[in-house]
Formats: sequence, structure tokens, C-alpha cells
Amino acid sequence: MGYCAFLVEKNGDQFHAGLTTLAERDLPAGEVTIRVEWSSVNYKDGLAATPGGGCRCAPMTVRRYADRVSGPILDRIDIHQHLRPVRRSFLAAALRSCEPSAAVAERVQVARQRQSHRLAASGWRTNGEVPGPALRRQLPLPQGIELLDEAVNRGRLSARGVDKVLRLAWTIGDLAGSDRPNQEHVRTALALRRGQDPAERSHHERA
Repeated sequence: MGYCAFLVEKNGDQFHAGLTTLAERDLPAGEVTIRVEWSSVNYKDGLAATPGGGCRCAPMTVRRYADRVSGPILDRIDIHQHLRPVRRSFLAAALRSCEPSAAVAERVQVARQRQSHRLAASGWRTNGEVPGPALRRQLPLPQGIELLDEAVNRGRLSARGVDKVLRLAWTIGDLAGSDRPNQEHVRTALALRRGQDPAERSHHERA
């Protein structure tokens, strides 16, 4: 089993760095912990919980990593997505069809202006500031709202999750230039909320 690694080597006073493939036996011994402001993760635990990571760890190691965030905390997070290893073929395709940052920034700015205009009388400026009751009662409900009822009835979405999906759907609609979220925006918001790839959501819905 090989791992794609960013390797830094020292030769005298010179340092050389680059991507290379290492066998499992070449991985350094001991523990390497990656820390961010609010948490930390051992990189080997990360490999264990990564689809295709190839780390042959005990099932308890995988479960320990997955259980780092409890259910009640996870329910308060708007978007649930699994970050998978990026393949070279994906990077090559992304470079060929890359959207300029300026275009993305302009689209986000227009979306925020749309939100500010819609919420002008409320005192809120962005969708993120709108509380759940106001999303359900003061704003028009999106088309396809029955998808949320179905998800709740099947136990796939909590009451708090409904507000999260509504907020996401409004933001997706704003980015698309819509005055009101449509059914497709609600479907995409549900997929983002439930840790699904929006491009593959139809398969999950059929299942």
C-alpha cells in the first residue's frame, strides 16, 4: 500500500520538498498530531477514517476518530461533508476549468446584496443571522418544502436540522440569483446537510 506524501529532505544546508509515494514501512514511527484552533487529530487516525486511506487500523481506532464530535454538537453544524483525498486527475481537470477567484467573489457579493435587500426591514443582513422561527414564519417557504417533511418523518432530519436546511437553501438560491429557493435548491441543501455529494444525491434518494 502506498501513500502520497509531501516529503521534506535536508541535504547539507539545502532543503528539498515535493510530493512522492511512500510505502507503509517508510512512514515515520511515533505519533504526528495536527492541531488547529479548536481541536487536533492524529494523522494516522485520519487515514483510518478516510475512504481509500488504506490504513489498516483497528476498528476501535476508526470509531474513536468518528466519535470525536458528538451527535448534539454535530446537529448544530450547518454543513456535513466528508473531505476525501484529492486525486491528481481531479486537480488536473480543475486547473483546466478553474473559475477565477474574482468571478466567485463577485457572485458572493451579489448574493449578499440580495440577502441584505430581502432582510432590510428586519434588521438582519445575511441568512446566517436569521433565527429559525423567522425562516419558517416570516420568509416565504421554498418550493419543495415537502422534502423536509419527508426527511423529518423518516428520521433523517431533526427539528433543528430543518432550520439549517432552510438557511442553506436560501443561500444556494441567492448564489443562483433566485428570488425564492426552488426544489432543486432544497435538494442540494439536504445533501449538504446529510453529508452527501450533491452531484450524487439522486442515488441516495432512491436508496
